[in-house]
Amino acid sequence: MDERRDPAPPADSRPPLIAANAKLTATQRTWDAYSGHVLRCTACRSIRDLDAEPCATAGQLHQAWEAAAEDARRQMLGVPARAANEGRPQA
Repeated sequence: MDERRDPAPPADSRPPLIAANAKLTATQRTWDAYSGHVLRCTACRSIRDLDAEPCATAGQLHQAWEAAAEDARRQMLGVPARAANEGRPQA
């Protein structure tokens, strides 16, 4: 059987590497902080129940990620950024 075969790619045809100085977005940085904490924290890793609450630090990091994701979504949609006191009762 004489099947056609594509020629072998040249040795230097690897995909380009990501630059070492590439910066992550705020959403990526906050998710990295949250997921890194959850993987390293003994209290968070010991949770077996999916409905159980993580430790306080994980909760704060998750809220920071949600806020960063919401800000990114608003930015993409062209909606003004959320005010720092939005959603809080007025004194």
